[in-house]
Amino acid sequence: MFGSAPNAAPAPVAATTPVQAATPKAVGTSQLNSPSPIRRTMPEIAAALASADSKTVKEDKKTEGGICVGCGPTTAPKTGLQKIDPSHIAGATPKAVETRASNSNGNECLRKLILASAKNVVKNIYGNAPTSGGWCAKGVGRSLMKAGYQYPSAEAIGYHTGGRMKQMGFENIMRKGLDAENAPPGAILVFRGPLTKMSRANGGLPQGKTRMQSRRLRGGRGAGTWVGHVTIKSDKPDEYLTDALTEDPAVANRTLVAIYVPVTCSGVTCKGAAARACVE
Repeated sequence: MFGSAPNAAPAPVAATTPVQAATPKAVGTSQLNSPSPIRRTMPEIAAALASADSKTVKEDKKTEGGICVGCGPTTAPKTGLQKIDPSHIAGATPKAVETRASNSNGNECLRKLILASAKNVVKNIYGNAPTSGGWCAKGVGRSLMKAGYQYPSAEAIGYHTGGRMKQMGFENIMRKGLDAENAPPGAILVFRGPLTKMSRANGGLPQGKTRMQSRRLRGGRGAGTWVGHVTIKSDKPDEYLTDALTEDPAVANRTLVAIYVPVTCSGVTCKGAAARACVE
């Protein structure tokens, strides 16, 4: 009644001889490595492939203004900013740069990438305004972030004080005979104000508890009197990119103190694939 049929055919027996699986191809940027010959069951191979695929996933990070930092290859920036590819920039041939002399113009590929990013940011975020609105450090910072670097400083003079730019792979090529007009395109120009204290990250900017107190302490003078100014040299005459598209690098009472050019882009300060392509 409940027993098996006496004449039932015996169940098939699974083969005990191992079957040699085909060597898997490279998956993403990972490759499966195992002793030869490979003897794996199909479930084991599927699990290994899934593990390799998971290693290629990158987490996208966004910053204010929709600027995309460390984004995956298919993620596009927001707010109308165009994604920059160094291979599409004239003359920006990726090139490894190890060391440079003090009178070098840095990595040309990186300079062109920074300049292209600056033009994109100034046009799409600041509408190519003819004069700075007092957000020069933020404007240049956004341009550097779009090119793949981290945000250097909240104050213009902070781009020079404290050695932050050097940590990010830039070199100060300031020397006799070199000024804002003949600096290489894509260079970062840093100016001090008439009351700038170079030992302070904010230039010694007087700060009150309220905005009104700060204005009184500053005697009606603009913040640039202490924090200075920062801008990016364009490849066109009389054109500089900051939080505006200006004809002059700075106002009359600003003094040029540094000309920074990118030499490399690596480590935690360099997040962009395009920038890394210029030095790999």
